[in-house]
Amino acid sequence: MSSNPTIQNKSVFQAKIALTNNCVLRCEYCFVEKQKQLNVMSVGVARQAVDLILDNGEGQKIIKVYGGEPLLCFDLVREITAYVRKNEKAEAPAQMSLCTNAVLLNEDHLRFLKENRYQLAISFDGLKDTQDKHRKFPDGKGTFDIVTKKFPLIFQVMGAKDVAANLSIVPSEAKNLFDNFAYILSSGFATVNFEPVFGYRSWQREDQETFVGQMKKIIKFVHANLLEGKFFFLATINRELKYRTLSKFVTDPCPFVQCLEVQPDGDLTLVPFIRDFDKNVGNQCFVGNLEKGVFNEKYLVCRYSPGDICRQCVKESFFQDDSAAGKIVTLRNMFSIEYAELLIKLAQKDERVRSYIEQAKGHICF
Repeated sequence: MSSNPTIQNKSVFQAKIALTNNCVLRCEYCFVEKQKQLNVMSVGVARQAVDLILDNGEGQKIIKVYGGEPLLCFDLVREITAYVRKNEKAEAPAQMSLCTNAVLLNEDHLRFLKENRYQLAISFDGLKDTQDKHRKFPDGKGTFDIVTKKFPLIFQVMGAKDVAANLSIVPSEAKNLFDNFAYILSSGFATVNFEPVFGYRSWQREDQETFVGQMKKIIKFVHANLLEGKFFFLATINRELKYRTLSKFVTDPCPFVQCLEVQPDGDLTLVPFIRDFDKNVGNQCFVGNLEKGVFNEKYLVCRYSPGDICRQCVKESFFQDDSAAGKIVTLRNMFSIEYAELLIKLAQKDERVRSYIEQAKGHICF
C-alpha cells in the first residue's frame, strides 16, 4: 500500500457510490452487511469520490447513488448532487441515478430527483409471491403492498422514461422471470433491469438453462411488441445501444471503466461486494481508501493495455463466487449485445426499429 492523494490515469465511465450500508429492509438475498448503528459516508469522502470519477477519463460519466438504502441519508444525496452539478463538464453533464427499495420514497424525494436530472431505479422483483418471498422487513413482513402503492406517484413525477425496475434474479425464481417481467410492465414500468444475485444460491445447470429459455421468451416478447409499435426496454440493451459498453468490455475489460465502487468508509473496490477480510471475499480487488489516502500501489498510475499484466488484473478482479451468478450475468450481457446488434441491422430498413433505438437511448440505461 502507498499514501497518495488519489489514483490517476484511469478511464472511469461508470461508478457506484454507496452512501450507507444500512437499510430499512432485511432482504433474504442481500450481501450487504447491515450495521447496528447508522453509518453514513462523510461529505468529504463523497466529494473525493466525485472528484475521482470526474477527473479520470473524458466524456460521459454515470454516477450511481446506492446503499444500503440511500434515502436514509437524503441530506447527503443533496450534498453530493450539488457537488456533481457544480463540477461536471458543461459539454458532458454527468448522468446520475439513485437505487432505492422505495419504502421511504416520498414526493419530496421525487421532486428533488426530477429537478436534478436523476434516473431512478426501484428494487422490485415483480409478482407479490416473488417480491414478498425475498424483499422483507426485519419482522419478516413483505414489501409488495407498500411499494406498489408508490408507483402512480413515481410515474406522475418522474415519468416512465427515467424510471426502471431493478429485478433481482435468484435460481429459484428463474422459472418465473417472464411472468415477473410482464407484471412489472403492467405496473407502468417501461424499462426493467435484470440483476442476478451473487453469493445467495447456486445456479445449477437446469437453473441456467431455465434462465436462457426465459430470456429468449422475453426478447421475443419485446420484439413482437416493437413491431406493433409498443416499446418495452431492458436497461442493458438500452445501454448497449447508447454507449456500446457491454461489447466494448469484451475487448477492453479494465474494471475501472465500469466497476469502481466507493463504500461508506471510503474503501474503493472493483467488485459489487462489501469486502470481508476474514472470508477473503473481494480483498484482491481492494483499490484503496479515500479517507485514509492509502492505495494499492499496483493501481496508482496504471493504464489499460492488452497484455499479460492487465489480463491478470482483470482475472483477479472478476472472481467467481460459488453461486455461479457470474455466468448468468455473462448470459444476460450476451443476449443484450446480440439483440442490440440485430436492432442496429434491422434499423437500416425499418423505421419502427429506428424509432425504438432512439427511444431506448433516451430511456434509463444504468
